[in-house]
Amino acid sequence: MRAEASNPRVELAVTASVVGWGVVQVTAEQIPALRKAPGVWHEKIAPTALKQADEQTVVAVAAVLQAAQRGELVDFASWGILAAPLYFGRSVTLASLLAFEKEGAWGVSPHLIPHHSLHAISGTLSQLLHIHGPNLGVGNGPGATYEAFLLAGAMMSDLNLPGLWIVLTEHDAEPIPGQPMPGCLGVALALRLQGNGAESMQLRVCPGEEEHVEFLASLPEFSLTSFAQELERTDGDPAGMWRLGPRGWLEIESGESR
Repeated sequence: MRAEASNPRVELAVTASVVGWGVVQVTAEQIPALRKAPGVWHEKIAPTALKQADEQTVVAVAAVLQAAQRGELVDFASWGILAAPLYFGRSVTLASLLAFEKEGAWGVSPHLIPHHSLHAISGTLSQLLHIHGPNLGVGNGPGATYEAFLLAGAMMSDLNLPGLWIVLTEHDAEPIPGQPMPGCLGVALALRLQGNGAESMQLRVCPGEEEHVEFLASLPEFSLTSFAQELERTDGDPAGMWRLGPRGWLEIESGESR
């Protein structure tokens, strides 16, 4: 989605350089192979590292590794991580509740909490990639991406982080127990307040105020699918604006388009 509307830049907007990005979209049938080999990093990741991980965690790790490779990123030990999944762990949690009803505590896997609760994606990434900055799971509902971007703006401006990962994941459709598992999409952005300068892609988070209501109404609502398509466009450099619900908007633009 190209940016068309007149842009009322706001004083509280936070701009960061996108120094790496990754998009991974797979079918349910492709998940087992990705689980064993999510990507390449300068350190070896064991084939069993994601054995118990949720499907959204698998695509998140793969997207981050893709972004790290694209941006030639190796050391992000002090970075932060914000992971915003959609309906993360719901089918596994339901199955565990049914098992608990029948068998008690013995029917619930010890892997439920570390691998299928909200902070599992960010926690797994922090362990695999030796990241010691703050890591948080955000939302897990339809507005999770809004919360992630707005929180990213606050963290980048207030915590003096050298960099921040934003990881967004969702299934193609809501997983329903007893039915085939849908495919999964993951997008990872590596952000720095001081990045590669004019040549790098820029991401801007703008909090909305009452006077921006009309402008917000003119923007398309953010969707992970359209955002991923914009990043991967082949007919030009990524550029666009999306409404983050009633709370503000998001912009991306390349160095070439500014």
